[in-house]
Amino acid sequence: GKLYLCMKTVERAHKPATLWHRVALHHNYAEALNQIDGLLSHWSRFIVHKSKQRLTKITQLLLRTRKAMRNNRFQTQRIAHQHDDMKFACLQVENRHHAGSA
Repeated sequence: GKLYLCMKTVERAHKPATLWHRVALHHNYAEALNQIDGLLSHWSRFIVHKSKQRLTKITQLLLRTRKAMRNNRFQTQRIAHQHDDMKFACLQVENRHHAGSA
């Protein structure tokens, strides 16, 4: 599956259809981590760290799913059914530009 970094933007709050800015992440894990660093360079370190943790978790899920597909067809159907909503997973990040927030 493809992984996307979804960032909520305040400027688009009046248009719910385009509220989330979605950027496709690189298929290479190391380059995707660097891409997150670049895209979230002005965000808090906590948000960047949580996004990287989510990337790691979803990447490991995709690797397990691919491995199961190679090994056993029955396992694949069970795992794919359990994680169907993570096929096109997004790392969701909310933009918090309120006064007084770090």
